[in-house]
Amino acid sequence: ELKEFSIDTLPCDMISPPRIAAANVAMECRLYDKKEVYNDDGEHTTTIVMGRVVKFHVHESVLQEGREDDAPLVDLKKLNAVGRAGDITYWPNGVEEGNALPMGRPK
Repeated sequence: ELKEFSIDTLPCDMISPPRIAAANVAMECRLYDKKEVYNDDGEHTTTIVMGRVVKFHVHESVLQEGREDDAPLVDLKKLNAVGRAGDITYWPNGVEEGNALPMGRPK
């Protein structure tokens, strides 16, 4: 997908896959565990994957300015984060209920 859509990448420091260059925040993760989930008929329905974050990359443009203690803190308004709510639904930070962004899967 990265090559197909000409998405630029950067190398990670602690894992082998690259990270997306334009991302304001990137997490390097290692597999911690995975859990197979089955329905009442015994059919596999999904796999829950858990990762352990081993490094964060945060672009300075999304950090709060003027902090006296020099501790970096992300400004959520600058970050403009989007969370996945399950299935094909995404919620931008600060968006009211009922204004989710459904996104279909590419064909």
